[in-house]
Amino acid sequence: MTAPGFFDWAQTDRLVEGCRSRGMRVLLVLGCGMLMDNPAARAQFRTFAEAAAIRYKGKVAWWEILNEANMTYLRPASYALLLRAVYPAIKAVQPKATIIYGGNASIPSEKAANLQGAVEYLERVYAAGGRNFFNAVAHHPYQYPYTYAQDVHWGGMRIMNRIREVMNANGDQNKLLWITEVGAPTGGSDRAVTEATQALMLRQIVAMARAPGSGLGPVFWYSFQDRKTNRDSHGAYFGCRHQFGREKLVAADFRRLAPG
Repeated sequence: MTAPGFFDWAQTDRLVEGCRSRGMRVLLVLGCGMLMDNPAARAQFRTFAEAAAIRYKGKVAWWEILNEANMTYLRPASYALLLRAVYPAIKAVQPKATIIYGGNASIPSEKAANLQGAVEYLERVYAAGGRNFFNAVAHHPYQYPYTYAQDVHWGGMRIMNRIREVMNANGDQNKLLWITEVGAPTGGSDRAVTEATQALMLRQIVAMARAPGSGLGPVFWYSFQDRKTNRDSHGAYFGCRHQFGREKLVAADFRRLAPG
């Protein structure tokens, strides 16, 4: 939004058209810099969501509402109100759209005001009446440097299993649990993994999602290429390719496993 009611779509247009020209389906994450903890902010966000749904009708049908809200100061009850505002706005334009509860970060418990446990956050969204305003739940089950064959008490897989339990307990057995962000870094810190382990983790998570009766939706692997910035942080090393394009071992598995 460049001003109330005015939007600059140029960069998003390029990304959407670039993906579609390569045969890729697009999930758009609707986000905003302001804290949507009041009616006026939610009304602005609803306007933005409706405008996005109109602009990309026929091009984008997957809409994730915020990214890792449990890593912000946004209260679960306020997030539930945001879902109640956005869901009907998008559905009025795209009745068959999939509205996704924004991917929670794998935080095992509440450790600070802006670090809210993923399971607790979802429980409170349900308690605040959010259930009928999303079609799927998203989660980001990071647990590097451990693989997905390892049971880690704070790990993303254990948290994801608990999220599934919360969904089932609230009558949402038939809703899928999407993995909208997952991966592992190959450098930058002592939590980095080898290229071979990174590739193994991709194979593990895809096999898990494709298992009959898994209850899991699509897997979105993070990311395509290592970043040129923040090279002293492991956040720069999640790519399938190195900074200047040389492929890592995971690239071949990604091509083989990605939908046709």
